[in-house]
Amino acid sequence: MTPLPQQPVKAGQQGDSGPVLSLKPPRQPFSATVQTGCQATFLHPGYDDGHNILLILPALDSSGIHHETARIACAILADSRWDGFLSYEKDGPRLEQGPDSILPCRRYYFRIEGDDQYPIVPSFNHFRCPPELPASWLQPAAPIKTSPVEDAGKRDIICRVTGSLLPNETAHIIPQAQSDWWQRNSMFTYAMNPDQSFDTNCADNTILLRRDLHKMWDDHRFAIVPKAGKWVVHILMISSTVELEETYHNLELQPLFAVSRYFFFCRFALAIISKSPFLRQQTARRLVILAGSGLPQCGPCLQTTISASSTPPREGAAGVRAQRSARGQCKAKSTLRIRLPRLSPRRKDTTCQSGVAL
Repeated sequence: MTPLPQQPVKAGQQGDSGPVLSLKPPRQPFSATVQTGCQATFLHPGYDDGHNILLILPALDSSGIHHETARIACAILADSRWDGFLSYEKDGPRLEQGPDSILPCRRYYFRIEGDDQYPIVPSFNHFRCPPELPASWLQPAAPIKTSPVEDAGKRDIICRVTGSLLPNETAHIIPQAQSDWWQRNSMFTYAMNPDQSFDTNCADNTILLRRDLHKMWDDHRFAIVPKAGKWVVHILMISSTVELEETYHNLELQPLFAVSRYFFFCRFALAIISKSPFLRQQTARRLVILAGSGLPQCGPCLQTTISASSTPPREGAAGVRAQRSARGQCKAKSTLRIRLPRLSPRRKDTTCQSGVAL
């Protein structure tokens, strides 16, 4: 008897010989970023328009920006002035939107009551870790759990952003390159075990990140901030495609264990200060300069000198607590959407923008 000819087995089907190769289609590339993408601009009320840009941030929250994240970013530049607020006009009322509201894409003024000429921190070298954080960065608004495990790899196991098991790296919250700043600000006092935290390599200053996310974090392409009681990724830089914003913006982190919220806050400050174009606008400025430091060579500057041991004003405080030099006297609704954290995989058993170092 002549055997019947065999039918060809197609990919994804099962023939008489058992399972066959199943191929997945190629990933679709991310679409290009719209060049007219919306951005929110934040202005200083003490200077002429056109020469008063504090900060420009991409508006990726439903074509707007998270109110509290934007306000705190501006407050950082103003030497941790938590009493500052946003308004539409130089002398207009403060915005009525709540901290987790989405601000439409437009221009805003960051204002401090009674001090339109408030000074600005020119670089991270002159930024002081504030002794008190804004309420939105404290428990329970920004929860961090305890852990008996100190090593970040054994404590976190998976990437805190992607949930990936491999390839991950131990990432420093405050970078090792800022070791001198760490010492000047006595950052060991914000760690769980101060006597074991005299440099940036302490356990409280490390988390586990996938290698590509670690690189992008170090490049200030995103920040880790609290929103609506969750720790999330906030994209700070527009890319040529929408990959970062679609994949990571407002993505909730895996739970954070045994790390310092003060370190996360200072890392956010490092990114924000590095993005500010304030010193590149060829205008005399009032700056916050730590005692013993020289003025930046960024054109004529007006100086406000402060002692390294002095503390920033608390929320609601009036005026600038600093020693001034003689020259220094001179409505559409949107909803915040936070993405759930990535599921864990199954397991088998710093210079200012002007280019002048400050």
